[in-house]
Amino acid sequence: MKIKINQSDTLKVKGQGLKLLTLGFFILTFNFLPLTCLFAAASGGQPGQFLSWGAGARALAMGKAFVAIADDATATYWNPAGLTQLERKEFDGLYAKLWYDTTYSFISYAHPTTKLGVFGISLTSLSSEKFEKVAIERNSDSDVVDFKTLGYFKDSQTAFSGSFARDISKKVTFGASAKYVSHAIDIYNVSFLTTDVALLIKDMYPKFKFAVNVQNLISLKLGETDDEFPIILKLGTAYKALKDKLTVALDIDKGMRSNINYHIGAEYWAIDFIAARFGFDIGDDGIRETTAGLGGKYKDYALDLAMAFHDLGSSTRVSASWKFGRSSKTGKFEEMARYFKEGMEAYKIGEYLVAMDRLSKAYGIDPTNDDLARAIPRIQVVSGWVEAEKGATTESEAIRTGIAYYIEGDVNNSVMALRHAYSLQPQHEKLRRLLNDIEKEAGQTLTPISGTKLTTAPALSLVEQKQERARDFFGKKQYDAAINECQEILIIDPKNVLALKRMGSCYYQMGLKEKAITTWKKVLEIDPTDKDVLDILKMFEGETK
Repeated sequence: MKIKINQSDTLKVKGQGLKLLTLGFFILTFNFLPLTCLFAAASGGQPGQFLSWGAGARALAMGKAFVAIADDATATYWNPAGLTQLERKEFDGLYAKLWYDTTYSFISYAHPTTKLGVFGISLTSLSSEKFEKVAIERNSDSDVVDFKTLGYFKDSQTAFSGSFARDISKKVTFGASAKYVSHAIDIYNVSFLTTDVALLIKDMYPKFKFAVNVQNLISLKLGETDDEFPIILKLGTAYKALKDKLTVALDIDKGMRSNINYHIGAEYWAIDFIAARFGFDIGDDGIRETTAGLGGKYKDYALDLAMAFHDLGSSTRVSASWKFGRSSKTGKFEEMARYFKEGMEAYKIGEYLVAMDRLSKAYGIDPTNDDLARAIPRIQVVSGWVEAEKGATTESEAIRTGIAYYIEGDVNNSVMALRHAYSLQPQHEKLRRLLNDIEKEAGQTLTPISGTKLTTAPALSLVEQKQERARDFFGKKQYDAAINECQEILIIDPKNVLALKRMGSCYYQMGLKEKAITTWKKVLEIDPTDKDVLDILKMFEGETK
């Protein structure tokens, strides 16, 4: 191919840079018109068109329906949010020899971490070489008087991408990419910086995944050009069936100034290491490509083949991938488990601020953990008022009991236990404020300030009041009511021996002898030397003999 330039133009080459760039575009367009037309309808013939050509033979064999799947290193291209599905480091590469000394290549690397999420980098390149550049000298009558070859130039389009993804909940993953895109023809170059943002939604419905990827949301030109990178919206969904052996997917993409395109694909793993794939790439003019392919994997390696059938005939793509290193989920689980254990140990001994720190770190590693998601806001409430409660007194034990109920989600019993603790320490203002917060959550009446900074406890604590009521109910033979009072005492003070004794006596009076014996035996678990219970159980043993 020859490009003809007037000799005088060669002396003003800098001033004519934009014209040469435009001329190069026309030459490329006319030379490869049939193939270009296949993509122009999809992209609107806009800048960065080569970025719509795809990555990885696996996705290409599925008609490019991969936005909601994106579970390998090519997620840096299709949907950065999908990177969180990778457990190990992974390389994925594709190289294709096209036409007229033109090559297309893609390579990507994904790096999962235990704490920070998953990082990825990729390179996409389309390069055409050996365009002949010539100069023509004409006379005043425009006749050619001299013809010189000035050498060759190439057209090169390249995109470097850095991606990041992180789970923000058990079902939702966020991802983003920053891309540096350059286009060079001979000595003329224009480049852009663009950003993509994406979401991947898992398990909203069983076996379904949904994805949104907004490409080129923000773009910045780094050269003299009138071109504008178009914002492209990609939507995808994927569904697994047949015991997860079959995956079907549908993608829809729409550029800011281009038509809607549809991509339909399927993948079926007939056996654990062999997969068959097919798909359709559809535009407003009908099916552009019908695709099919095979995939195989062995241990840490995978090889994929894709074939596309279109108006020009057929084309073939081959890609390979390699997984290596330790699973991030193993390391993530171990680190999360360590923080979780430290947090629970701190919580049990009353170190609530320390527990908050450790459990928050555990949740930062695994934000999909529902138990942590529920517990952390409660520990945050507690540590805001009571940073630690490590005393060995009855009052400290009562506070720890009430807080334990709250963190475990039992707000009503928490209120009861903390009211008892406050009745023992009416001067503990932070305890009252914590109690009020939990009472609000439980929808109960708020406990008022006990007088004016009292320094002594009331005549009877909450437990003592309930003991009195239980005794009265027992004397009136209202055994059910007495048992209820004893159960509430045990909620506040699980080691209250008197409540267990009285509850056992109620069961005995109701004719529930076995239940009474079981309850009395719980007394001996707390105090093996309790003479009253030992005598009662000995009496029953004598009756049995």
